Amino acid sequence: MINKNMDKILEQITSKAGISKDDLRRELNEIIIIEQNNPDLEIQEPCQTTEQEDEEIESKYEGMTLTDFIQKYPDRKISEIFVLDMNQRGYLYPAEGDMFIRDIQISTRLRNALARNGILLVSQLGNYQKETYLKMRNIGEESFKELEGICKKYGVEIPTLELLEKDLLPVSFTSCQLLRLYEDNIHQAKDIENLVWTS
Repeated sequence: MINKNMDKILEQITSKAGISKDDLRRELNEIIIIEQNNPDLEIQEPCQTTEQEDEEIESKYEGMTLTDFIQKYPDRKISEIFVLDMNQRGYLYPAEGDMFIRDIQISTRLRNALARNGILLVSQLGNYQKETYLKMRNIGEESFKELEGICKKYGVEIPTLELLEKDLLPVSFTSCQLLRLYEDNIHQAKDIENLVWTS
């Protein structure tokens, strides 16, 4: 009876989060190992938000798309759990014409690898080069081929170093510098003009 109830609970969690039961079990096992290796670690219990906290969330995220959020907080790594929570509250949906990666036909392995790196929207797929994708955990040549097919289907271009060099001419950069510029959302020479410099 307990196992059946546990399976029902796992099914509800995995269907809401869009992950497989095996991935959830792996994550839970990692948490158990962390707790066993760190007996003094205090795990915070999830809590309900107060009315005041709900009002603060509403004022902060009202009318904001997930794309807006990513642009406003570029250094913040976005977890899929955070986005699902905000979606349930009615916030941080994709901008018009964009969609969640979890809503397209994609292998669980690739979807999880992208989510682990904060890539939750189809539009974000064009923010990284092949070299960067291949450095991500669980993305090899086979997964990258699947990713290329998805990008082609949705009209997203994965940039190459040659394309970056062409767009940023006449300035010369090393390959490493070009990758860093692209990761910092500098795709063309005009993007440099839009930078806000701080001293």
